[in-house]
Amino acid sequence: MISFDYKEIKEKSYPATPVTLLSQDNRIEIYAIIDSGSEVSLFDKELAKRLGINYRLTKEIRDMTGVSGRLLVYVHQLNISIGGRTVPRKIGVSDERTTSHNLLSRQGFFENFKITFDETNHKIFLE
Repeated sequence: MISFDYKEIKEKSYPATPVTLLSQDNRIEIYAIIDSGSEVSLFDKELAKRLGINYRLTKEIRDMTGVSGRLLVYVHQLNISIGGRTVPRKIGVSDERTTSHNLLSRQGFFENFKITFDETNHKIFLE
């Protein structure tokens, strides 16, 4: 079992975990909020560019609706490493995204870990 403290983002505490995004040529370490309401992990388009991904070139494009409204999302497959475990993930990038938070969705994450949120102590446990 591994644990992470919640991450302070813009003066608020979030259940965010350190994540390494892995493309063929690059690796980037970031924090991403675990979002049980999201069906696709959403990441900033600047991260996609830094990973060498032309995010608009994909066969999978989704029209999604969420808390922040409607988004056209370009979906790509890459590897993500969390707590020393690397798993293949679908990630989405959108030009219309207004939040600066990177989000880890249920798909490709929840089935790989047992996740416990300790809201009182601001900790996340993954096993």
